[in-house]
Amino acid sequence: MFLQVRQGRSGEPWTSSTSLAWCSPASVVHSQPPLTVLSSAVVGGGVVHVRYLLNRHVHRDYNCLDPVADLVAFARSQGISEAFVGQMTALEEALAQG
Repeated sequence: MFLQVRQGRSGEPWTSSTSLAWCSPASVVHSQPPLTVLSSAVVGGGVVHVRYLLNRHVHRDYNCLDPVADLVAFARSQGISEAFVGQMTALEEALAQG
């Protein structure tokens, strides 16, 4: 996924109102003010204004007929009930497997 984030006139994306949460099933960036994001992600592609960036960690054998619906359902289960940019990656598991 290609992701470019810009916030505010200074172009500085990270402020005290932006947080990163990293846990087993996902990493989430949350910003109080909306971020302008240029993305090629599974969910939220294009130029969008969102407060959440979601990277779901999936098994390397992940196979789903509707990854968009699956990722949206996962986001909702994590308390994200608004528009977001979302992607999925199995990289961490692949690295752990060696």
